[in-house]
Amino acid sequence: MKEGSHITKRKVRSDKKRDIKPTISATLNECVHNLSYILNQPIKDIGEKIIMAAINSRECIDSLSMYFKRDYRHDNTIFRGDLEAEVIQKRNVIQKERLHLRFKACEHERISALAYSMDCSVSLATTMLLIAGIRNREVFNQMVDSEVIRLLDPGRIKSLKMIQKYISKLNDEHISLFAVISFVAHEVIDTTKTMQEKVNDWIDTHIKNIE
Repeated sequence: MKEGSHITKRKVRSDKKRDIKPTISATLNECVHNLSYILNQPIKDIGEKIIMAAINSRECIDSLSMYFKRDYRHDNTIFRGDLEAEVIQKRNVIQKERLHLRFKACEHERISALAYSMDCSVSLATTMLLIAGIRNREVFNQMVDSEVIRLLDPGRIKSLKMIQKYISKLNDEHISLFAVISFVAHEVIDTTKTMQEKVNDWIDTHIKNIE
């Protein structure tokens, strides 16, 4: 190395994302893949959105609090840790697949804090958040329905909500937008069309029957 020369360290971007590769069951993996297909989004995006929706949910955090060995703060609530709390690793979970996810630094820190409270790896905490998010009907429907809305133009969103209301009335229970889209995804067999084209065509056909 020449006299007077020096090595300059490359600055790490503050917005650089960090990898987390949670191990999940084959069933959960299939669920995420189906969501990816139905919502026409990459698998990693779907996984990341469910996990962040779960960590923002008081109900989801409450469902995980049984594993807290150290105190955990969620908004203005302090969940007290218990050294005798159940150890997650002892649960009978069949693990077969890995998801490759990436989170912003601030998101990674939040998941790491949760992992510290549960005395487990960041990967395992991420798996638990994914499970909690999918199991919580309100969190799941809110997150997925918002993604469904992004899939369509304003006119078809209005039509889809009319169809949703009509189907809910027929079944005497609330049917989520995702449930309708999921039905379309499995009903329309034409593989030459994108998911968005299938949904658009289905809405255009069925809205005539209820107007």
